[in-house]
Amino acid sequence: MRYLLYVLCRVLALLAVLPFGSSRRNYGQVDSGVSTLCDYALAEAIVDRSKLIGDLHRFGNITTILPTTLPELESMMASLSRGCMDLNVGQAGRSGAVMMETADSQWVLKRIKEKEYQLLDQLLGVSDRNRWITIAIRDWASSTIRGTKMADKIHLLPENWLSAQAGTRFWVDTECKSFQLGCIRDEDPYGTYHRHFAYKCSLIVPFKLVVSSERIIVMPSFTLEPHAIIKDLGQDLRRSPVKKFDVKPLQVPKSRERRPFLRTLVKLQWAPVNDESLICGTRVRDPKSTDALWSRSAEVRGRECWRQLQTMLSQDTALLEGNWGKKLIDYSLMFTLAELAQNVSEIPADFQLPASCILSRRPGSSPLLLCVNIIDYLMDYSPTRWMESLLKGRKFKRYASGIGQLLACVGDLSSADCEHYLEDACGETVTDDWCNELARRKFLRIQEAVGSMLGHNGLYPDSDSSTIMGMHGQW
Repeated sequence: MRYLLYVLCRVLALLAVLPFGSSRRNYGQVDSGVSTLCDYALAEAIVDRSKLIGDLHRFGNITTILPTTLPELESMMASLSRGCMDLNVGQAGRSGAVMMETADSQWVLKRIKEKEYQLLDQLLGVSDRNRWITIAIRDWASSTIRGTKMADKIHLLPENWLSAQAGTRFWVDTECKSFQLGCIRDEDPYGTYHRHFAYKCSLIVPFKLVVSSERIIVMPSFTLEPHAIIKDLGQDLRRSPVKKFDVKPLQVPKSRERRPFLRTLVKLQWAPVNDESLICGTRVRDPKSTDALWSRSAEVRGRECWRQLQTMLSQDTALLEGNWGKKLIDYSLMFTLAELAQNVSEIPADFQLPASCILSRRPGSSPLLLCVNIIDYLMDYSPTRWMESLLKGRKFKRYASGIGQLLACVGDLSSADCEHYLEDACGETVTDDWCNELARRKFLRIQEAVGSMLGHNGLYPDSDSSTIMGMHGQW
């Protein structure tokens, strides 16, 4: 009966979103192929919403393999019903993947490759999920699994499980040859991805909907939060445009938006790690927790804001590095940066930044809003990628460390450990304080090396003079 209801729900969902000459999509010029993908996503969202409501009525809570809430699904359905449009990903889009966004720019849709979908299947634990059957404690005695009456196995349940509320659910592994306690769990057995977002602040842009039949993923737009913040601060979006930069670490030779982003930081002369005016979210790591839980018990300001971003990145890369069985590589940090047109003299009482964003109110400078996210993380370190890395300067070796170094250098490009990033930003034409200081340090190293070869030091007595500054770009 439940299966028939599920099939009926899916048929009704598909009928609800087929165009049939409807005037529903008058939200701009929408490509027909994109509309079809948008329809698939809307149909899946309707079905998923029905499942969540069913779980809520049956168990009193919701457990899914995706970190998606009921309000998020309803918001997604409202956006998808307005239609979708082609997404311009700029210089970063080299994969040729079909990408689109909802007409209200709230959600991003992407059709992924078959290999990426297989990897996503493993990341979400979809294959393992088919092994497990969910049973509420009130239905235990009347359930039968693979010919085994669960009433005969009730003695395996601990006393605290038996005394649980009627709607409390348990998971039974159908592949167990003989039902023992290890085959029964009282927590979600396939929710590594879901739990990561439930118990940690994260920079990863999460998948909120998956259309398996069409290999479509839906995720929130990474410009959604910056736009909302600018509006909450009473700023004009037209005068405070949000710029997007898709950046990979320096060990990856081709990252088209890396140099423009680094040059922007050099132009601004902004080192967030040393910025005492920073404001960020109030979610900080609970020092009493061993599970990296986060609480809202204290506010975070100044330099601690940048350290919080680095902590979140470290936890995220631990997941991507293989907490679930695979090692992911070639993902990017998406930096969204806005230079606000007006000073932020007062912060609204109910204002709170997302954990992935920081706001700088440097005296004498325009306020800066920076948000950091991890995107495009569906590539594993396979033998083929290992060979590619070997042939291209080991670009995927210690990839998580490289990503960590990238964020550290964004925090302070002028530091001694970030000369390679600063050199990439300065090139041969940019001249300002940071680039001039880099040229001075390089000149002094060359002078010291030549002097050592000649057996003495001090080739140029005026090595600290402005003469050196004029040599930027020649070394």
